[in-house]
Amino acid sequence: MPKYESLFPGALDTFILHGNRDGIGLDIDFQESDELSSDELNLITDAILQLETWALALTTDAIWDADGDTGITTEAAADEDILRFNTFGTERMVILANGKIGIATAVVPHGGEGYALLALEGLQANANGPHVQFTTAEDDYPTLQILNWEHDELAIYFDAYRDAGGELSSDVGSNFRIGKGLTADTFSIEYDSGIAQGGVITWNDGITLDTAGNVTMPGGTLIVGGRGIIEGDAIGGRVWRKIFLQIQDGTNANTLKCTIGALWNGDAVGTTDNCAKGATTGNFTINAGGNTLDIEAAAFSGDVIMAIGTIYNNATSAYYDAYVDVSGVKMRIFIYDNAGNIVDITGAAVVDAGDIVLHILYQTDA
Repeated sequence: MPKYESLFPGALDTFILHGNRDGIGLDIDFQESDELSSDELNLITDAILQLETWALALTTDAIWDADGDTGITTEAAADEDILRFNTFGTERMVILANGKIGIATAVVPHGGEGYALLALEGLQANANGPHVQFTTAEDDYPTLQILNWEHDELAIYFDAYRDAGGELSSDVGSNFRIGKGLTADTFSIEYDSGIAQGGVITWNDGITLDTAGNVTMPGGTLIVGGRGIIEGDAIGGRVWRKIFLQIQDGTNANTLKCTIGALWNGDAVGTTDNCAKGATTGNFTINAGGNTLDIEAAAFSGDVIMAIGTIYNNATSAYYDAYVDVSGVKMRIFIYDNAGNIVDITGAAVVDAGDIVLHILYQTDA
């Protein structure tokens, strides 16, 4: 039988060791020269190994795995107060003394640029870039993915994601992404629907903003305020324009003086006086009731496809609202009072009391 010999000469050589090995509880009460069983010696060996592990952790401020390439360290320098997380021989994450967290970077924010409590670094234009995605317990398909591909290709995916298989769907109902640089140097919103989970998405252009401030909506419909509707059908050659329409009291009784000027790429028609009810005067037609003002097709560079307008200036003492529509290929204007009634524009309560100026955005086919 193996025998115990004192590890600490001159010290008290009588002690009790309690432990558990292979499910067997052992209580050992022994003195120097006691003979030990194999189980008792193994228990002592385990205790010494555990003490060595604790001692190593205390003296090196670290916890490491058996082969020493994965662990957590502190105090790489005196009083550093930083936690460092390592896997497979590489530092992966740090928690700084101020509580900031860096993943793949030890400086937060990275390089000292910007503001951040959490900084992530990854490869450029690579699957191992600083991308983040979220899933729920329902399935493995991302509900949201933030893709940091490179400076000119950044996107957030909603019920969609990018991986080695391409641009893929997470939900058959609908998929959206917003981003910079998805099409050249633009900021865009794109969409698709009806694609099974994991299926390839073919993105449709929704709204695009370019670096000149131009907004395009190639194939959708924009509903504005419940009254105006702007439609786009991606047909080439169509042109956006903007004009002002000034409506004044005409020289003759119960008539209007109408002036159209260009604000942006618009058709400058000029001024027409004495526009009468139930008649066409120049490029303007007023119905018999005086509550409908048409701008005839001849006033425009092409057929009017859509129009939307608002009152820019109202010199009368009453509240009025405007509704601009398209009738055939000409433009039609109605003026409403506070109660929502269409009013006689030529009446004393309207232009006789002051000028009304509208700003109108419209599209022509040429």
